Amino acid sequence: MKKVLFPILALVLALGLALPGAMPVAAHMEGCPFTTDLLAGQTEDVGDVSVWNDGTNLYVQYVLDDPWVMTGSHLYVGKSDPTAIEMWSTPGQLPYSPGMEKSPSEGASYNSATMTYTIPLGEIYAYEFESKGKKGKGKGLIALDDPPPGVEPCDDVYIAAHADVVRPIEDCWEEVWQIGYVETDPLDSPTLSDEFGGKNTDGTLYALSDPLDYNIPLNNFTRDYDFDTDAFPHAFAPDGWTAGDFDGFVSTVNINYTEDMPFGGNLTWRWTAGNSGFETYDVSHDGSLLQTYVDPGSRPEAFWQHSLNIPAASGDQVITFYHYANDDPVGENPDGGDGGRWDWIRLEKPCEQEETAWGDGTRFGTNWAMYFKYHVQFLTELEDEVGTTAEWSTTEYKSPPCSIHLDTGTAATGSEARIVITLPSGTTLGQIQSISWWTKLVSGYVPHVDISLDTDAVPDGARDAILVAEGAYQNGDLTTGWPSGWFQTFAGVTAAYPSWAGLSGTPNLTQVDGTTAVWLSPSTPTPDQLSIAKLSDYQSVSGLYGVSGSTPVLFLEIEVDNWVAQSEAYVDDIVIILVP
Repeated sequence: MKKVLFPILALVLALGLALPGAMPVAAHMEGCPFTTDLLAGQTEDVGDVSVWNDGTNLYVQYVLDDPWVMTGSHLYVGKSDPTAIEMWSTPGQLPYSPGMEKSPSEGASYNSATMTYTIPLGEIYAYEFESKGKKGKGKGLIALDDPPPGVEPCDDVYIAAHADVVRPIEDCWEEVWQIGYVETDPLDSPTLSDEFGGKNTDGTLYALSDPLDYNIPLNNFTRDYDFDTDAFPHAFAPDGWTAGDFDGFVSTVNINYTEDMPFGGNLTWRWTAGNSGFETYDVSHDGSLLQTYVDPGSRPEAFWQHSLNIPAASGDQVITFYHYANDDPVGENPDGGDGGRWDWIRLEKPCEQEETAWGDGTRFGTNWAMYFKYHVQFLTELEDEVGTTAEWSTTEYKSPPCSIHLDTGTAATGSEARIVITLPSGTTLGQIQSISWWTKLVSGYVPHVDISLDTDAVPDGARDAILVAEGAYQNGDLTTGWPSGWFQTFAGVTAAYPSWAGLSGTPNLTQVDGTTAVWLSPSTPTPDQLSIAKLSDYQSVSGLYGVSGSTPVLFLEIEVDNWVAQSEAYVDDIVIILVP
């Protein structure tokens, strides 16, 4: 049997109050999370904030739409409503950021590759906000030890997800750095040597160390065309050099700089040839070869200009030009060219539109900062057997972005595909007010629910029996008469107990509740179907066949099986309501 773990869809602990929170939602898992829009500049949708939990941790992930990228983020996850505690909307005072400098949660972390925050459920705090500060305390958010940290399924947490985002502006470029005069035609320069073979105009050798390192900004950079140690262009080694000759020629130029370039850049350069046959050189970025160029130099006074895309990067970087000599590698430049020189090199990056973004929700503070509420989900298992399928689907759903696909395929009779929902420890049968879900039936028999019970006099946490609530016991239909689209629980057919059930009244087909016909397995009457009664009968104080309202419920199984026919269905928007 294969098990796939993901959080329960929606379980609401009513606590005897009105139930505005009993709203159906889709399954929350990494592949199908709760999502809200990430809004930049108040109205522009630039991506999503995704939230899910696995019973141990809460995950908050930023997902940006192309071409937007995130350059920074701050996050609030807490038990306190930001509006109720009059929290300011300054992003820097939020407790979680990539560096975790203000995090009160020791186990919290941030994954920059996936832009995901991980916060242990047991380390989610309530907060108070101090605008003036107290003795021994600074201004801003203060994590509280009372109430103690930690949330459980059915609890609500409040999330304010802030991001700094940028995107490139089309047809707009800004200079990062430039070496040499781009605006000047080097062919008009009187200081050019005859063949640019590393000689000054007076015929002396031009001596520079190899490699030559430029550091941007170049405080002593004169940007002229004199062949001196502070000038540009520089000669590079002629192809015909031999050991001991032209030792001052520069075959490697490293340009070191620091810049954030989330969209990469454009490198443009020009070099002037001598009387070479051709010249070969590499262009690299941070040690990675971008391209090798082979430029002919057969024309007198020829120059060559190229442009190359530089990949996205940030921080310290280096661009390297490496010129091959004719024996490095051997025979690389067999024509024996006599070198050339760099005229100018320029790096540009796209202009950027910078925005502040927040996960869509309720506004708080003095500007348009927003937060939203997340209902902590119960961990659920998807179980399938040989030949059956239990999986999440993003192609069929009632509520985006996904549903659960259950299919018995061609499996042997008696096979099942199921959703297993573990209820809070101590839950009893009498606490179940309702169970509902939405179904899209593809073929066969509609999904049903098994309520797993611990009927031992001294409960031991092991399943002893199940109460089965299935469609045929609510109206007598098996594989016919069900709607073709989405319908809720057993709805879409006539609500009438079958005559052989011996029950009075009318069942509520939109949910499993006290009116639902159920049967017990195993039961004292045999076969099990003779134990048919309303759920409310089993939930009463006296109960039936050793089951009552005080009987512990361990978990629920919403499933399809093939006892009647091979069955396939999609299940979405599960809601379970418990009362004290």
